[in-house]
Amino acid sequence: MAQDRKVLIIVLDAARRDAVHSALRNSTLPELQQATEVCLLSPSCWTVPSMGSLVTGLFPSEHGLQWPLAGTAVDEPAMASLPARVGQRFRIVSANEVYAPPLIAFPPGTADFVLRRRPSWVNRALRAMSLADYGGRECLRSVRELLAGGRVPDLLLVHMVEAHHPYLLPPAGLALRARAAYSRGQFAHVLSKKAQVWEYAARASAQAWARAKERYLECLHYSTRLVEQMVQAYKDAGLLEQTLVLVTADHGEHLGEHGLADHQASLYDRLVHVPGLLVGPDLPAVIPGQFQHTDLLLTCCNYLGVPLDGYEPAWPPLDMLEPANWERGHEHAFLEWKAWDPKQLASLRRRNPSYDFGPLHRDLVGVRTREWKYVRGSDGSRLLLNLREDPDEEHDVLDGNPEAAAALEARLEEWRGRVMEAGRRAAAARMAGETSDVVEQRLQDLGYL
Repeated sequence: MAQDRKVLIIVLDAARRDAVHSALRNSTLPELQQATEVCLLSPSCWTVPSMGSLVTGLFPSEHGLQWPLAGTAVDEPAMASLPARVGQRFRIVSANEVYAPPLIAFPPGTADFVLRRRPSWVNRALRAMSLADYGGRECLRSVRELLAGGRVPDLLLVHMVEAHHPYLLPPAGLALRARAAYSRGQFAHVLSKKAQVWEYAARASAQAWARAKERYLECLHYSTRLVEQMVQAYKDAGLLEQTLVLVTADHGEHLGEHGLADHQASLYDRLVHVPGLLVGPDLPAVIPGQFQHTDLLLTCCNYLGVPLDGYEPAWPPLDMLEPANWERGHEHAFLEWKAWDPKQLASLRRRNPSYDFGPLHRDLVGVRTREWKYVRGSDGSRLLLNLREDPDEEHDVLDGNPEAAAALEARLEEWRGRVMEAGRRAAAARMAGETSDVVEQRLQDLGYL
């Protein structure tokens, strides 16, 4: 019955789809080896808008969590509030505090941002002494404590950050060389402009990027081992058979492709085509239709038997577990990036003086089918990619396919008009204000300011 069911969503920050799927296919857990593969798209390339969409079921232009982060707090995330109306419990355990209250005002008692238990300078000091990771181990401990205490919520959202730049693998045990390398890397990241990710992109050779990718994959495998242990904990507690598990990411990561780094200012698939692995009853090996983070609220609520009263998105979502949706999903998925505000751009340029941000400083909107992707910039740029023939997205085929581009442009404008109007109505209902000091400090701690 629905009231006996559970949902576990595990978000791996900055995780590339192919690497996560490969790692979990080699898991020791049969449930992860045989997980259902889903084509899942993030509506944005950065954490705050992406996680805003995941918990509200709305596109970034609707919920408003984009640059600038002023006067855009979301007061009632639906993934937390809707289950509570029927007596079900939601909880988030996150090591990424950039979207913690006041940006997303989770109801009291539902949010555990594990790194906020200590001041940010203490977290940095512990990492510099190789005594802590980026919160992944604490997330695992929190999940185990909930299970051990019989307090596992009906819907649990876990967010880990280990694959984030500067791509330093947390040391295990007392291996002195590994601990020293981790400490040096943490000090360099805090103190040196040359250790910043965009500065690295301006200077790095192909060989340097190859080494960075190796470090990144080591960190990602560290995260997937934590995923295995969380799923194993549910299994040991006798809850896995009734639990829908989704492993995904808020976004992917650029590792030198197209001259880009980090996870902003782009709508390439390496950022927005995120991991999608489902463990649940009566699912096929592959769900080929494309879905988005905006579908997760509906999917989870339907699985748990939670009514969606008051949830009125501008663009209708789909239930990922409904067989009628599996073949096609959304024929068109929609993507957006709102460019950095002046303060953020100035900070990026100061910390990364060798990188030219000029060509990247534009808003982007895009539409994706299983064959095509069309992206339009506020600077007048347009890009058309054939995803079937060019999965690495290296060749613009706009000039040779005017009809395909026109059809996608029309669909994009239809979507944009609806979500922008919804966003304007929502913004009018919010009180304008300045970004709080605590939000700015979190952005600075994560390298965004």
